Amino acid sequence: MRYLLWLGLVGTAYANQRKYHMTTTWLPHFAGNTLALLFPELFRALDALLSLDRRLGEAESGLWTTLRATLDQVILKNPAYVEYIAPITLAYIVSHPRFNIYRGAWAELRFLGFGLDSIPHSASAFTISSFLYDAIDALQQNLPPDSSIASVVRWIAGHATLTVGATLGLLTFLYESGEYSIHRHELQVRHNDPSQINMMWDPVDTFFDVLSNTAGWAFATLRRRR
Repeated sequence: MRYLLWLGLVGTAYANQRKYHMTTTWLPHFAGNTLALLFPELFRALDALLSLDRRLGEAESGLWTTLRATLDQVILKNPAYVEYIAPITLAYIVSHPRFNIYRGAWAELRFLGFGLDSIPHSASAFTISSFLYDAIDALQQNLPPDSSIASVVRWIAGHATLTVGATLGLLTFLYESGEYSIHRHELQVRHNDPSQINMMWDPVDTFFDVLSNTAGWAFATLRRRR
């Protein structure tokens, strides 16, 4: 499934490059999603190539063993890993010029202010939050009680809702800031002609994006508590 999503990613990146002829329409999304989709293979290759556990000292090696066990549990040997990543990749795939939900007639469809892009936003926020919750649980399970970071991990686990919410808030800020920067850059390249750019941004849409992300985090939090 990850490989099929990657092929969809490649097709969308190629189509956006052909239509808009700007690297901002495909390169950031392609690079980030490729890293996420192929992370299990890339991590295994890097670990085997560098033999990190043998290069680190005793203390660092212990932390690395814990980190590896955590990654093993939530990513490397987790069949559901694709469920964490799929909404994020699909959120870019639906920017394909043939069925772009972020601009044109599809983007004009609204319900109580929310557009179709609220679906990938809330779904991505839900799976990212779920991943972070699972990662915190796995880290707590795999961390030795006498670890030097045990107290920090216990605090994070005891305040998981706050930690995940703050992390998602930071990711939302970085994402929206990136969207704004790309939007301004593409407008500059295309002489302020919105019809010739791919990345659309406005304050109202950003507000509803944040609400959608918050809803995804809230649902993931509720699901974890129940």
